[in-house]
Amino acid sequence: MRHFARRLAPLFVLAGSLVLAGCDLEGLLTPRSAGTPAGTAAGARGQADVNHAADTISIASFNVQVFGVSKLGKPEVMDVLARVVRRFDVVAVQEIRSADQSLIPAFVKLINADGSRYDFILGERLGRTSSKEQYAYVYDTDRIEVLPRSVYTAYDRGDRLHRAPLVTSFRVRDSAVTQ
Repeated sequence: MRHFARRLAPLFVLAGSLVLAGCDLEGLLTPRSAGTPAGTAAGARGQADVNHAADTISIASFNVQVFGVSKLGKPEVMDVLARVVRRFDVVAVQEIRSADQSLIPAFVKLINADGSRYDFILGERLGRTSSKEQYAYVYDTDRIEVLPRSVYTAYDRGDRLHRAPLVTSFRVRDSAVTQ
């Protein structure tokens, strides 16, 4: 288990996946237990139950739905999104629509406003139509590091994907594993 925690396999972000489907965003992610149907609360559990154990990490995929400057201009929405991200070690953010490249840095600044230390990886804008999107990974730098030369967009030889996955390899920092 520790060996796996030290080296994470590359993460793939595929459009449409949403790990947080069973969570109540209004209640800031009341997590559900494995096997509990989506939409059914498994009982209130604290953040420590979701992540931050010394030998585990938590990963989420989040389709923010048309994430752009309009959403960035809604403080109450951005506060909820920042609080959601802080619950996890790595979050794959999908459907970033803004051509404004300052969106994700501004979002990470908001996440870090409470003293957290998150950073991000932002993929290229992709799509066959005028509707281009990006993927990003937002990760807790106190617990996670990006492996050098591991960030790339997957090659789609047959051009079957509208937006190819962003791939990155992460490693759990030694200090996080031995806490």
